[in-house]
Amino acid sequence: MTKPSDSGAGRAEPRRKRHHYLPESYLKAWSDENGQVAVRRRDRNATFCTGTHNVAVEADLYALPTDAGLDDELEVALSKIEAPLRGHLADLREGRTPGRGTAVRAEISRLLALQLVRTPEHLDSVMFPLAAAEFAGERPISRDGMRRFLTDRYLGEAPAEPELQGALDFANYVLSQGELTKRETFSILFRIADEELTPRLTAMAWAVEVSPRHAFVTTDRPVAVWRRDPHNLKRMGAGLESADEVRFPLGPHHLLVLRPRFPEHRTVVELDRVAAVNRHLAAGCYEMVIGRPSERADLERLKLRRVRPAMRFNTGPLFETDASGQLVPTGREILHMYVPYGDEVDRG
Repeated sequence: MTKPSDSGAGRAEPRRKRHHYLPESYLKAWSDENGQVAVRRRDRNATFCTGTHNVAVEADLYALPTDAGLDDELEVALSKIEAPLRGHLADLREGRTPGRGTAVRAEISRLLALQLVRTPEHLDSVMFPLAAAEFAGERPISRDGMRRFLTDRYLGEAPAEPELQGALDFANYVLSQGELTKRETFSILFRIADEELTPRLTAMAWAVEVSPRHAFVTTDRPVAVWRRDPHNLKRMGAGLESADEVRFPLGPHHLLVLRPRFPEHRTVVELDRVAAVNRHLAAGCYEMVIGRPSERADLERLKLRRVRPAMRFNTGPLFETDASGQLVPTGREILHMYVPYGDEVDRG
């Protein structure tokens, strides 16, 4: 993605203030004849129906400050980049999966990578130190100030001492290095998408699952990683490197599944697979699960914690492998940062 310029001068059209972090062209696959989708939020027990223009949208999410005020050049650029998405998704649903090494496969991978990093969740992670400092009203942040921030604002629960120490070390170190601007933050996120995430997604084996009778849901974090072995997921997350599957709903009846190694084919799946995928997608959502209005009852049956999976911290002893292959303590500590796997894993 090209780096945004420092000025929006010369633009004649009105500035866009409503920024979608989930493209409307993507959501339309779940909309009815009135252009509405069903939404279940973490902070509500019941679902509601609304137009796609009201879903996964934030005011000035991508607006960048300039000498002339806020500018929406980044929102405009993202809209242009995601323009081919609807056609690509239709092709995948209809059976034309792009082959390895093709330009189309690389373009879809880039769109998936951008979707991973453009959400408020990723911005929250990057902006965590600044948010903690503003809440505590102090720099550096005191131990009590960080405890109050984690308990009252960020986690919704009291942190364990190793987590408190990890959050404190991370935030105060970042603050000591100087604050990132919003422009710099997006530049970092988009560089990660282009240089790290896109190649990994492109290299994976692509398959499409078809469910003629039962509907997949989607979420405001639609690119979701899944691990077969739940060992240690309570205290760690999962990323593209450790994923057994990367799941991306293409519509109510189609799911794109990327695996490290697997035949690239289309398979028809039944209710048990659809239900398992929907539970996993819902568990990792940021704020909402989205489906067709006719499946409102299915959304309400999904388990959702009121507090979303947020970035977690842990500080603990660092171990190294000695000459005999045994793990031995080094006397040093290491900071581990991760986003929990999802609601189905007890956070302890």
